[in-house]
Amino acid sequence: MNLEPANHPLADVINKNKDKISFFDINAHPTLPFAILSSGKYDETVINWGDGRDKTPHALIPNGKQFSFSPDGKWVTFWVGDYSDAKTYLMPVSEKYPNYLGSPIMLLNDYFNDNKSAWTTNPTSFVGSSGEELYRWDLDNQDFPEKGKMSFHDYVVREDLKKMTREKRQGLGR
Repeated sequence: MNLEPANHPLADVINKNKDKISFFDINAHPTLPFAILSSGKYDETVINWGDGRDKTPHALIPNGKQFSFSPDGKWVTFWVGDYSDAKTYLMPVSEKYPNYLGSPIMLLNDYFNDNKSAWTTNPTSFVGSSGEELYRWDLDNQDFPEKGKMSFHDYVVREDLKKMTREKRQGLGR
């Protein structure tokens, strides 16, 4: 069939920064021009190739694992820590953030092993199994002050950006 490898802007950014990053897994966003590079026991890295964006790799979450984007690309989940003391987090994803990622929101004081969590659509939910417990977070049908005027995602992004402005920080921080 004479298939040829395709060029992708992510490869160019990785090659340009190969002396600054180390990773074993690439978690590319389904539609936005950025990816999370997993590196195991080192900081995970956010790297993007969007026009008008800083293409310098940015440290994300120390010791983050199993990044998973929602089907609509508006959320990402992951867990942080070692196996005895891990926590599962959710982050909003939006073009409004300098590096596309908002502030982490803790979902659970535990983690989900490989193949023990998944996303659903209609409604957008994150589902996970830990031990004998089954968890589900419905992200479309949350109660919040402006329900009916905007989506839960848009509300979280707006409030998160207000918080970042008050704290005089932009984008990712420790």
